[in-house]
Amino acid sequence: MQAYHILDDFESKTRSSRFKLKGKESITKEIVIINIDDKTLANLEWPINRGLYAHVAQTLRENGASVIGYDILFSNTSQQNEQLDQLLGAIFKMHGKVILGIDLFEYQNPKQHTSVETDIITKGLTINSDKIKVVDGIDAPIKPLLTNSKALGHLNIINDSSGIFCKLNPFIRYGDKIYPSLAFAIYMAHLNIDADAINLTDDSIEITTADGLQNIPLDSDGSMWINYKGTDKNTINYSFIDVLLAAKAQKSGEKPTIDLTQFQDKLIILSQTAASLGDHGATPFSNNESLVITHVNTLDNLLTGDFLNSLPNWLNILTVLLLGTAVGFIVAFLNAGRTAISLLLLCGYLILNQFLFNFGLMLALFLPTITIIFSYM
Repeated sequence: MQAYHILDDFESKTRSSRFKLKGKESITKEIVIINIDDKTLANLEWPINRGLYAHVAQTLRENGASVIGYDILFSNTSQQNEQLDQLLGAIFKMHGKVILGIDLFEYQNPKQHTSVETDIITKGLTINSDKIKVVDGIDAPIKPLLTNSKALGHLNIINDSSGIFCKLNPFIRYGDKIYPSLAFAIYMAHLNIDADAINLTDDSIEITTADGLQNIPLDSDGSMWINYKGTDKNTINYSFIDVLLAAKAQKSGEKPTIDLTQFQDKLIILSQTAASLGDHGATPFSNNESLVITHVNTLDNLLTGDFLNSLPNWLNILTVLLLGTAVGFIVAFLNAGRTAISLLLLCGYLILNQFLFNFGLMLALFLPTITIIFSYM
């Protein structure tokens, strides 16, 4: 078991290297991030007044944002005035496509449903599959916001043995209902997809859309690899305070610093990205990145159909056997040029592996590489 974890750790490092070799790409312009960043915290008191959240949500609604997703847990009532929660909830209801974040986890002592949890159940989906991860703990929004949202999206991201956040569970079961990830919930709301259009197979999710069948590859444990395109520098993003000030300027008849009409038909994700708020972790492109980028890249994958597909283990095993046999043959029967031929074989495999990775096909790299080296020795 320890040997497996060591191999997995090295394979994880090669995966990050392959992303870097592939290079950063522009994330679809359909997605816009609004950051509660250091600039926002320098200008606004924390926690941010719910009335300001309402002001920004209303601005996005008036300017035609398609979906508003919150990479934020609104699990506590407003510290300023509970009526502000009612106001924010009312704007959510008027917009009609607001997705709120939830945290799902393993709870040691399952408890009875509270009234809020009963409302949570009404937001869940019914999808029949035994491939879906099951949990028994939840951290959810307060009732005035929850009941007025379109849906809930879980914020859980999976990190590998080296600590890099690289996968997610597209759906997680809590109680009798299924909850999509934030990116999936935004995608479903944007395209008006309901649970009946979703079919889970052993190795994929099939979603029927107006444009046809979307096939999303799954790993052997039912999770989805995130095909990273880049960081927040590859996205359209604005500071929360800048959007707020632009909205106030527009209301007062002044020229806003941001063209608010560009939010028309966009998929908005509001997130806490300030360094002091702690929602950071390692991604293939950075050791300390705001984790909203995991949801953004996942949503990009869904919108563009550009997925990362882990090829089956039998193919990895066959690759190791073929490479080991080939090098063994070279060493045993070729005296002249065997070093050069072995090096060409190694370089050829590295190039092929990166070529496949660039097109979304992930074949094991570390074990085949050391197999070539040790077979030669």
